[in-house]
Amino acid sequence: MPATTRRAFAIPLAIGVAILGASLTPALFRAAAQATAAQAWDPSRTPDGQPDIQGHWRYRSEDTDAYAFYTLEGLLTEGSRVQSFMNRGVDRKTPFASVVVDPPDGKIPYQPWALARRNELLVHSANPKIPDHVDPRAYCFLAGVPRQTYEAMGAGPHQIVQSRGYIVMLWQWAHSYRIIPLDNRPHIPGTIKLWQGDSRGRWEGRTLTIDTTNQRANWLDFVGDFHSDALRVAERFTIVDADTIRYEATLDDPKVYTRPWTMRLVLVREKEPGFELLEEACYEENEVDLPGWRGK
Repeated sequence: MPATTRRAFAIPLAIGVAILGASLTPALFRAAAQATAAQAWDPSRTPDGQPDIQGHWRYRSEDTDAYAFYTLEGLLTEGSRVQSFMNRGVDRKTPFASVVVDPPDGKIPYQPWALARRNELLVHSANPKIPDHVDPRAYCFLAGVPRQTYEAMGAGPHQIVQSRGYIVMLWQWAHSYRIIPLDNRPHIPGTIKLWQGDSRGRWEGRTLTIDTTNQRANWLDFVGDFHSDALRVAERFTIVDADTIRYEATLDDPKVYTRPWTMRLVLVREKEPGFELLEEACYEENEVDLPGWRGK
């Protein structure tokens, strides 16, 4: 192509790219760039043909000012458990960003009664008055799905191991794990409730889709966002490149929410040489002071 032709082609192309970039928010721009990278990159495979995502992974939010393990919606209320943690050396007066991408307002679509309960838990999360005000994690119960994925406090990075027909996820905190079969077997009976639920996975190209049911009622973060035992979670782990996985979870709970809603995070590969999971035990009351009913 002659140089004059190349210049004539490049000028409108550059203008078009500039206009497109100006019309996208930073999050959308990053998502578009990641989608392009994912289309151009082909992951290696395990012996049974799965895309290979084995290794250690650490969560982060797409927005660097979001902290899902504290608060999914970015809530910062005086006297709450998040404010209590922030007061340990961090001067924080403004809310965090939300990791909720649907609804677009970043709010979990609670039914009126459930929103009132969440607000009560928010206020008392750092100073519980009754047992229901205490995060089940403070009793060393497992975090459940999807909370286990973004539990940076204690859980830290997690390890993914793949074997023929299975995905296994391991965490430091409380020796927790998930074993996810990929053979399309039916879920266990609905009367059986588990802290980590009952998960079934399948690969859709470079995306690992996991359907999880049969969970116990549990919290989703430090400030009392919660779900009931009717929760169904659809997770999508989409490989972006060798070191990045885009994570989305859609939560559907007709007892608590007015409609399904979705959060989005990013998993990045842990590259510290020789990194390995450590043994981390949990004991009650290591995160929140349990008041009078413990005999104090």
